[in-house]
Amino acid sequence: MSFSPAISQKAARALRQEVRRGWQLKARTYADLDELARRFNPVIAGWINYYGRFCRSALHSVLNHINSALVGWAMRKFKRLRRRLTRANAWLKAVARRAPGLFVHWQHQGWMTRAV
Repeated sequence: MSFSPAISQKAARALRQEVRRGWQLKARTYADLDELARRFNPVIAGWINYYGRFCRSALHSVLNHINSALVGWAMRKFKRLRRRLTRANAWLKAVARRAPGLFVHWQHQGWMTRAV
């Protein structure tokens, strides 16, 4: 047996469920991306500071889930992205390249600008 100070699978699942159920991004099509960033950046920063203290790479599943939730939000908000997952992923990647400081997890790790 060994101990890893990284985030547990149970805690990661709880965070992903919080993104899915608690944030209700699908119902927030009235908001723009800046407003979403303003609202959720303190939460994401807290998760990164608490769970990513020793092994930040273990948080990638949660951060990738946040990005996929943002892609789903964009697909609902913008008519040209509906039913076009590849275009929505490319759109989010382009936004991350233009404004890497918009979301906290984009500026802490440059992995978002490399691949979505």
